[in-house]
Amino acid sequence: VVLVLGPSREAISGVSTHVGLLLGSALAREFRLVHFQVGSEGREEGAVAKLWRLFASPFQLAAAIVRSNAALVHVNTSLDARGYLRDLVYLAVAKLLGARVVYQLHDNLFRVLGKPRLAFAPALDLVARWPDAVVLLSEREAEAWRARGGAPALHVVPNGIDCAPYLR
Repeated sequence: VVLVLGPSREAISGVSTHVGLLLGSALAREFRLVHFQVGSEGREEGAVAKLWRLFASPFQLAAAIVRSNAALVHVNTSLDARGYLRDLVYLAVAKLLGARVVYQLHDNLFRVLGKPRLAFAPALDLVARWPDAVVLLSEREAEAWRARGGAPALHVVPNGIDCAPYLR
């Protein structure tokens, strides 16, 4: 079982498109892919519901990992400060429950966060080493991860689409 973390599949974003493609891919013939919705994209919620979701979601993720017996958690990280911190919590929950983690970045973490402040540097170093595998968009990003101590397995998968249907 692979738990795929990402926004609502109905949301309009690159990450939701990616999640939909993963869930509908050939991987679904070999593995049981289960979507776990994260973030506010595709949700209509008030302030109280949002606060509750922020508090409860790590526990809901833990329950989903245990209930589905997930061996792997695929974190599609968002690169804004709130999403990044949320995904760090999800990464910790998954690792503490013994699941392996694939951490996929849809942008360059070090560029988005800029020069890390002293307080942020340990968290960046931890996240660079904690996942079992990291999927990145370019070799340049992989070099930045290696410079921070890097995950055991770095994979570069360029972000792109097949343009052939649009060349007509």
